[in-house]
Amino acid sequence: MVKMKRTLFYILAFNLMLHGETGIVRAQNVILEAYMHDSEMRRGEQHLYMRVFADGQVEYEDVIINEEASNNFGRPAKPKFVLRRTKMSKSEVKSLGEFLDSSVVRKMDTFYNFALTIDSYMFLNISISRADHLQTMEVVNFNPTAKPDPRANERLQPLLGLMCHIQRLRGNAKASVVYSDNQKWCPR
Repeated sequence: MVKMKRTLFYILAFNLMLHGETGIVRAQNVILEAYMHDSEMRRGEQHLYMRVFADGQVEYEDVIINEEASNNFGRPAKPKFVLRRTKMSKSEVKSLGEFLDSSVVRKMDTFYNFALTIDSYMFLNISISRADHLQTMEVVNFNPTAKPDPRANERLQPLLGLMCHIQRLRGNAKASVVYSDNQKWCPR
């Protein structure tokens, strides 16, 4: 019985080492990650908004909507999320790294709440990997064109800068937490 337990322990340890090590390495290589979910998505369902690796690889989920498909109530079919990948240039990696390492980003608040809405909420959970910890923040209903103008609020400047980086890297993705033209609030 003792031999069997010991054998099972070694098998479990080997599997953890085999499969778990990949997850640890990948997590160490991720420098920025964000997940989105809204009040209309099923509880616990979230989607990858952006993942940036130290080597410049970028992943994000985008949505494909079949306009012709609908359910029994005439509502559009549930959107299908697909994973998209792109690669940053060396200068983009350097620029993002310098921005993420800046003192203003390191001092960012952990919670941002923009204009409240009556019927829905959009949540964005952002994580920045640090050498000794994970810096996290939650953004509710991000609205860069809200009144009063968020660009005039010094506390929101780092968040606007971070969201500019994220939106640029996502390109023309359809799934977004920003429902305004990036050109209006995110200068090139």
